[in-house]
Amino acid sequence: EAALREEGRALATEVREVVIPQEVNRQVTDIVTLKVLPIDYEVKRVDKEASDFRAEAGEKHKEVSDRVDGLREAHVAAERAHKALDSRVGEHGEELGRVRLAMEEGLKAVRGELEGLDQREADETAATVLESVLGRLDVQVQKEECDALRREVEASNARVRADAERGVDKVG
Repeated sequence: EAALREEGRALATEVREVVIPQEVNRQVTDIVTLKVLPIDYEVKRVDKEASDFRAEAGEKHKEVSDRVDGLREAHVAAERAHKALDSRVGEHGEELGRVRLAMEEGLKAVRGELEGLDQREADETAATVLESVLGRLDVQVQKEECDALRREVEASNARVRADAERGVDKVG
């Protein structure tokens, strides 16, 4: 009887060593199949979505950055054009000032020569001389050129503002 008991215990230990690891292996397989694999799949799916989102955000950022750079370049070009036009307008203004001064000096000289005439005759003669000088200097053409330059600057500024507003609208 003692020998049978001892043999039974040895057999029970042997069965436990074989059966328990198989049962644990089956449970581990079930857990991996039912729990871990779906979680792993979901993690991979979310990681791919995040990667796609980062790539799309990078593309949008580059697109917006390129637009902003273009607007900056347009603004700088418009400022340069504006300064150049202002310079040209200033030069024309200085030239007109010199012409006016020369006309006034010419008028004084004519009046000096006309002192012997009565005032009305002197004024009429001076007006005739002044009109002649103005006609030869073509002051009106210079004024129109200045006005045209100003209109160019205003149009350039309007285009830059419109481009900037369109750029902001597209980005927003």
